[in-house]
Amino acid sequence: MARSTLTFEELLHLPLAKLDEAAEEWDLQVRRLDDMKDLADAMGEHARTAAWSGENAGLTLPYVTEQVEQFDAAHRQATTLRNLLRDGHGRLKYAQDRLKTLVESDAPRAGVHVSASGEVSSDLDGLDGDTRRARQDAVVEIAGRITEILGVLAQDDAEIAEALRTAMGTDPDRFSPVDYTSVQQARLAREDADRVLDMMARGNDLSDDELHDLALFLDLHRDDPAFAERVALGLGPQGVVDFWSGIAGGRDFREGTPAWDSAAALQAALGDVLGTATRSDSDAMERWEQDMTALGDDRVGGPGGPHGFLAMSALLRTGDYDPDFLVDYGDALLSFEQDYDGQPAMLWDSDPRLVMNFLGEGAQEGDRGRDPVIGLMEALGRTPEAATRFFAPPDGFAPSDGYPAPPQVFDPEAAGEQVNERLRYLASERDWWLSTDHMAPDPIPVHDSFADALFAAATGNPSGVFTADTVEERLADGDMRTADTTRVMDQVMHLYGTLEPNLLQETPAMGAALGAMAGLYMDDINFWISDDSEAARRLNEDLFGSPDGERAGNGHTNTIRFLGALGRDETAHGMVSQAEQIYTLGVLSASPPTDESQFLRGMESISTAAEVRGIVDQARVETINTRYMDDEGERIRQLGQSSGWWKAGGAALLGAGAAGLSLAAFPGGAAIAVPLAAGASPPLIGELMNQFVDDVSVSSPDTAQVEMTESQFFTAGKRDVADLEQIYVDAAINTGLDLDTEVRLPVQVEGAGYRHGRDLYEEVGR
Repeated sequence: MARSTLTFEELLHLPLAKLDEAAEEWDLQVRRLDDMKDLADAMGEHARTAAWSGENAGLTLPYVTEQVEQFDAAHRQATTLRNLLRDGHGRLKYAQDRLKTLVESDAPRAGVHVSASGEVSSDLDGLDGDTRRARQDAVVEIAGRITEILGVLAQDDAEIAEALRTAMGTDPDRFSPVDYTSVQQARLAREDADRVLDMMARGNDLSDDELHDLALFLDLHRDDPAFAERVALGLGPQGVVDFWSGIAGGRDFREGTPAWDSAAALQAALGDVLGTATRSDSDAMERWEQDMTALGDDRVGGPGGPHGFLAMSALLRTGDYDPDFLVDYGDALLSFEQDYDGQPAMLWDSDPRLVMNFLGEGAQEGDRGRDPVIGLMEALGRTPEAATRFFAPPDGFAPSDGYPAPPQVFDPEAAGEQVNERLRYLASERDWWLSTDHMAPDPIPVHDSFADALFAAATGNPSGVFTADTVEERLADGDMRTADTTRVMDQVMHLYGTLEPNLLQETPAMGAALGAMAGLYMDDINFWISDDSEAARRLNEDLFGSPDGERAGNGHTNTIRFLGALGRDETAHGMVSQAEQIYTLGVLSASPPTDESQFLRGMESISTAAEVRGIVDQARVETINTRYMDDEGERIRQLGQSSGWWKAGGAALLGAGAAGLSLAAFPGGAAIAVPLAAGASPPLIGELMNQFVDDVSVSSPDTAQVEMTESQFFTAGKRDVADLEQIYVDAAINTGLDLDTEVRLPVQVEGAGYRHGRDLYEEVGR
């Protein structure tokens, strides 16, 4: 039953002190939550950086993260409730004060009486005509003012109640992260949501200017969960796909025009709003997500219209979507595509005139939005939790350690060898293409968005986060790897290293992403490369410690094969070379050569670094020799270019932090993230890096520009590692350590380490 408005008598005697007490109680809760905020943030940070293992790795971290998110939502909700109660109290107090002034002062002064029930009267007996008329006018005026006060009160009362209901959220078991400072702000958001729904109901009848205004309204409230849910539920899943399909396909947008820009802004803003809406756990939004997924394979507007997946995937290109929705939606999308008897382009890209995507450079470079998988991959790339779940390994995944010795034969179809079916399909089986204005789709080996999604899945980081401009933020976040991300990385190494060792050469767009993934797992890579004996490797557990407590489990041989695959790609070769150098500097800083034991630990890490470099360098040389066997000039130019990785990236250490990461510059504004060895000294890493750059600059001043023979290339690779060794030896001498022949002879990086790495590639890495 609808709540009745306050009467005259109720307003006059309204006990507002109770409302004021409620506001102060919520203020007390806010202050208590303020006091707890540092503890909550610290709990989340500790959970992210702790070395979880076993069941804790998959249970405790997500639970703690969820609690921290709920704490933040509780803080915002409590603040909003306090603000609304204060504002509501102020509005009601203003109405009550106006009424009291009217009854107790203005009315008597005008010779008018107001009864306890609000009736207005005046004693007219014995009055002359003019005075009588004045009193009668005063009665009408006072009665009108009372009516006006009660009318405003009724509106304010309804708005206060609605604002408080909105702030309470739709899920009784979770805090609602609404953020309103006043009742008016809540009302305007609700009115804007209704205005947006009215505009969207007109669909393609909207003018270009109205499209622009609609985008502004949506963008203004993109982070408001109440607004977002009101719009999403008001449209409904069918309304969403109908609206976007009608807008995108119903008019002739031309690139570079204001109309195109308005469409792009609208696409981005609507995607943001829908993403916010899916973060709600209300029953209504859960049904919305299920219905949206279910209608993806339906044609919009009839048999010849685009599938619902095309419209929704276009809106996935922006926004912070619920991981559950993305996983379910992605499974449905790829199931539908893989069930189709034909190439994906024939299913999705049947109308070259259709433009579903207006965002970014992709719209101008062949991504008109007619491949819905790209939108899904972009959303997964921004949502590591969803990406990690989407590419999780199948039950029983336990790859063997590379190829067994003869006469045994490796069976890639055997139990335990199979990776996630979606991963393999997207990486090696799917026919990717660019949706252009041409009559036929343009085939490509793979799309960059898949690389972004796989990076997020394997590292726990959103794609594109490691740049020279985000160093402090990334160092504060630290190492985001978990047991689940590590299991994805196991599959990546197995797929690209063992199952399909030539896959990276066939899909070179994956080079940068795979190189970046390897950089974040350099501790595990060094551990597996350090020795082919399990007993000997156990001695290196602490030296190459894995901070997340869950080491990548591919083994010695599989890791060699993965490094070989990376070495064959120019970009990945450079990234791995630089990451190895940075990682080894961190290990050396954690093992200062203060005694013989520490010194030997440091030399072991240098020897392992030499092996890693030997593997990737041998792979790079063989690839260049094979590719340019008939062109000696190009061959030596390519070798020189590959040897100049440190100059191409500037070899600059951007920073190292206590949260477990160090970052180094790489071309194009990107940064390579490398795990920081336990006990590493960030200042010392920077100092050692500067010494390395100075040494290399002196020994090969124009490395990136010169042409190189095969022999010169290998000499340069050995010299990089030898420079590390010399820096470490000099540090040992400066500490007074007596470096006799027996100490140094077991580790000769120029011979055993680098040569052994090259031999490992020739034996098992090809």
